[in-house]
Amino acid sequence: MINFKHILFLLAVLFVYGCMPEDTPLSPFNRGNERIAVANMGVDYLNQIYFNLDKDSAVKQNIYTIWDLAFSCDDNHFHIYLNSAKFARAYDFEDVEFNSINLKKIINLPETSWKHDKPDGNPDSTAIGNWWLFKDDSFISKGHTYVIDRGFDEKKNSSGFKKMTFLGFSNNKYKIKFSNPDGSAETITEIEKKTNRNHIYFSFDEGGKILDLEPNNIDWDIHFTRFTELLADNAGNPMWYLVTTVLINTKYVRAGLLTTKKEFSDVSIEDTSSANLSNLRNSIGYEWKGYDFVGTNTYTIYPEKIYILQDTKGFYWKLHFIDFFNDKGEKGYPKFEFKKL
Repeated sequence: MINFKHILFLLAVLFVYGCMPEDTPLSPFNRGNERIAVANMGVDYLNQIYFNLDKDSAVKQNIYTIWDLAFSCDDNHFHIYLNSAKFARAYDFEDVEFNSINLKKIINLPETSWKHDKPDGNPDSTAIGNWWLFKDDSFISKGHTYVIDRGFDEKKNSSGFKKMTFLGFSNNKYKIKFSNPDGSAETITEIEKKTNRNHIYFSFDEGGKILDLEPNNIDWDIHFTRFTELLADNAGNPMWYLVTTVLINTKYVRAGLLTTKKEFSDVSIEDTSSANLSNLRNSIGYEWKGYDFVGTNTYTIYPEKIYILQDTKGFYWKLHFIDFFNDKGEKGYPKFEFKKL
């Protein structure tokens, strides 16, 4: 027997369905055209520049000589990075009395015993290393004494040495003690983490200065800077060199070199799987250019090297470098072309 209530229900459904508007097709997201930008680092590469691809602009910059250490703001990391732009390095005297270290002991250290940060930014491969340990659910310092060779400025003037020890971490603050090698100007200071930064920067100058140099960590993608890389000399021996490089925002950004050979204009979203994306800080690095030490003593740019980058919002970009010189023929002005995929 036909149920009258069922008939009424079916008629109501058909009426409602018939009144619904047809689906409106969504327009494809506008990726925009190719863009070209220049990072004005300067002839001496003094400027460290943070760049946002979507905004097509430098969002912040600073002179690289003004800082010594970068303290991680990550909740799960407590690592400290050296200023690789100054060729800074560190030596761990381990568990020795802070006041027993002097300039004579420092200058007599073998060259091979100094450490640089690993170029890829792996926190477990920093020159200072894990200065802490957890004991009985407490966060305590190992009490090691470190010496920081602060490197040199753009004129190759030495910035000198500082000795330093970590007193601990509590209330979201690092606590350090540092002085000159002879023990003078001994200072204790605290450096507080910031939740919206990757690092907080510190200078030993003027009794210690805390510097807020980075933009908010969701506001930048790539960073133009001088940098210390481990390369090989003419005999194939490993050597630390200063290079001009492009680092990425390791918290939110991934990047990699496109492994398939294509013209820049032909690269599409389908090619992103061929880029081996990584969040290591030198995923773009310095090899988009080369230097002729023997013949012309100048730089050559490799526009055929195309990089894929996934930005802080998850969008993919293609990027390559097309020049390193300004209109006056001066080096230090990386020009790059990029487009959202």
